[in-house]
Amino acid sequence: MMIDPYAAGPKDWLKDQKKKSSKFLLAPIDASRESLRSAYLLLNAKDSDYSEKDMEEIQSLLRSAARDCVIEERNSFVAFQANTGVEVCTFRLIVKNAASLLGDKDPLKLEAEAILADLIRSFSSLQTVANEADIQLPSERQRIADSLTNAISFLDKFEQGVKDCLEI
Repeated sequence: MMIDPYAAGPKDWLKDQKKKSSKFLLAPIDASRESLRSAYLLLNAKDSDYSEKDMEEIQSLLRSAARDCVIEERNSFVAFQANTGVEVCTFRLIVKNAASLLGDKDPLKLEAEAILADLIRSFSSLQTVANEADIQLPSERQRIADSLTNAISFLDKFEQGVKDCLEI
């Protein structure tokens, strides 16, 4: 087997480029975190008098935070794209990009993909809890808040998994 002395050079250059552009790759994660925090603050802003409008705003923030990764919450255009084979889940695209220089069996890539699956499940669960909740009841608001906290935790783990793939 012959070793190509130039093989490492381009790959190292690509790694450097990925590291330099990492803030753009991580930006949707930050935006999702901010949407989740905004929903949490809105949920805990007052003791009573929550309206249907408040719940609609919270659900809108949750849909935005999920970045088209919860199948049940996709709008018709995004669903159409997904049905034609276009990847619409922003978080899946982030992992694909971050891990593109890693082998298929690389532990960092496999870990990031596993965390991604957990993240999507947490968003799906959060959407379900929010859709079924009566925002007038403090116990229901607490269930949503707990689910929000859980989703933020998974989002933080996901971000670290992406950073690990990028070696930053």
